[in-house]
Amino acid sequence: MKDEFETQTDELLEDQNSVFEGESDPDEGLSLDALISDAQEEAEQEAAPSAEEEAENHERAERLAARFNNMLWWGLSKAYPLAEVEDEKIEAGAAALVPLAEKYGDSMPSWVDDFMEKPEIKAGLYVGSAIMAARASHLLEATKQQEDTETEKGGALGN
Repeated sequence: MKDEFETQTDELLEDQNSVFEGESDPDEGLSLDALISDAQEEAEQEAAPSAEEEAENHERAERLAARFNNMLWWGLSKAYPLAEVEDEKIEAGAAALVPLAEKYGDSMPSWVDDFMEKPEIKAGLYVGSAIMAARASHLLEATKQQEDTETEKGGALGN
């Protein structure tokens, strides 16, 4: 009996020594840190979207980015009607907005929506766009008048 007890004690001491010497502990997976780590890994795997969900999210982000890009260029075309932009630049802009749209999902963050609902912001956007539109219209008309004046001068000089 004593031999069996000494053998078990020796085995336990060897296991304890092996842990201190850097060898693996047979009960290592049962430590609190290991259990917490396992639980965190499982939660991350459950939270990770499937490939199908990722594809749907990417498609929604592309639509949101395209919508935002179209609004941007529509506004710029109203402010600068004579400006010409290559289609490649417009498409590159939409592609550049996709990661931002992926970050926020189907819609803009709530703080942006809240910000845009403030009457001061709405009024500022209206006044700013009105000033830009008036400036663009003025410059267009001034350019036309200058061209007409130069044409009349050229005709009067016999050119």
